[in-house]
Amino acid sequence: MTDKSNDIGLAISDEREDTRLANYDEARARLGELLARFDGVIYTADTLSEAKRDRTFLNRLRNSLENTRARLHELRRQDNAAMLSRDEAKVNRLIAMLDRPSMLVGEFIQYTEEQRAKTRRRELMRFAASVSAPLGDFAGQVLAGSAFWNPGWDSPSVSEKRCRDEIRARINEIAAMLASLQGQSENSSALMLRYLETLDAKGLDEYRIKLESIGSGHIPQTSTDDNVRGSKLILIDGRAAELDCLLGMLSLAGADFSVVEDNMPPRPSEIREADFDSFVSFDLETSGSLGAAFGDAPPEIIEIGAVRVEHGAVVARFSELCDPGRSITPTVSALTGITDEMVRGKPSVGEAVHSFAEFAADSLLLGHGIKNSDMIFLERAARREGIALTNKYFDTFLYAKRQRSKADLGGLGLEALAKGLGIEQGRAHRALDDAETTAKVYFALRRLSE
Repeated sequence: MTDKSNDIGLAISDEREDTRLANYDEARARLGELLARFDGVIYTADTLSEAKRDRTFLNRLRNSLENTRARLHELRRQDNAAMLSRDEAKVNRLIAMLDRPSMLVGEFIQYTEEQRAKTRRRELMRFAASVSAPLGDFAGQVLAGSAFWNPGWDSPSVSEKRCRDEIRARINEIAAMLASLQGQSENSSALMLRYLETLDAKGLDEYRIKLESIGSGHIPQTSTDDNVRGSKLILIDGRAAELDCLLGMLSLAGADFSVVEDNMPPRPSEIREADFDSFVSFDLETSGSLGAAFGDAPPEIIEIGAVRVEHGAVVARFSELCDPGRSITPTVSALTGITDEMVRGKPSVGEAVHSFAEFAADSLLLGHGIKNSDMIFLERAARREGIALTNKYFDTFLYAKRQRSKADLGGLGLEALAKGLGIEQGRAHRALDDAETTAKVYFALRRLSE
């Protein structure tokens, strides 16, 4: 039972000259008695409220002693009584007696609240994943990004029901915005990339106007030399998504250009005809990122999964967890179940990409939503390792989008498609299972097309 008293009987005397602490020894003994119970105290998650009461009790004791010390300091200053500095030192020793129990109680409360917050976030992110069908293939990217999570959802004062309602509304709002951007002709990819960075529509209209002005050829001419056709070598540095956006803008402007990436061979090219029965279906999971605005590093690959399909049958499988060299964001851990402990000591991203490149060889690569996601991560990692990744690739998300007019497919996300096509799935958001599901979706969509 917590002792509610914050009075240890320490008093300042107005009569004594050599010291003003008339009962220091008694007060020290009393404080020792009060603190003795903290030597062997053990708290549990069920006794968090008791720990908080103890923290309040210790804080009251500390405040009382600090007030006494402040009063002694003021008396010493007014009376120019140097001997009172010894009294201040004695009070400091009493305050120091509170440090260890205060630290133990504080650390327990902080740890317990952090664990409860993590559990709450994991549960809410599982809920978000379960209602993410409206986002289609962008579900993983949206949920893994730092812009999706509202910090207010971490507060225990906000009910979980309210959080779920807000999460569902947030997902529907984002899905509606992505759908509207997809319909904006040739500028849709650039606009969607811009929106996915922040999930904020602010500034998109101005950005669209700039893209349209470039596409219409309304580019300022500063001199007659600008109209002379010529050739220049330009070195451009940036993230893959930024470079893709820039190259798209150059295309809209009517510029003729070729890309040489660090003397590497040409980039993988997309094919659109579903006329093949042999391929390597693959999927990546990435660490997520809190964003550059929060000083976080870019996301990195944490898992590669793939199946080799020959003449319609799976003949080999590839699965590799890898150490991204950075922490995995809580949202990604909640979505995939992959934690920092699981990837610690695993092969590096470079080693995993080497192994995958050997597995894939020169096969056609197939994946769901890989054009603007997985291929970017895979190419970036391959370039760092000096790997010539020239495989052609086929995106089943874009294929499903083209087939949507032939049947009611529901959502275009991998989970929604598999469910709509009657395909049995493994663990969602795990690379190997998603890769195998993607292969089944491809053949189901092709039967639908035929």
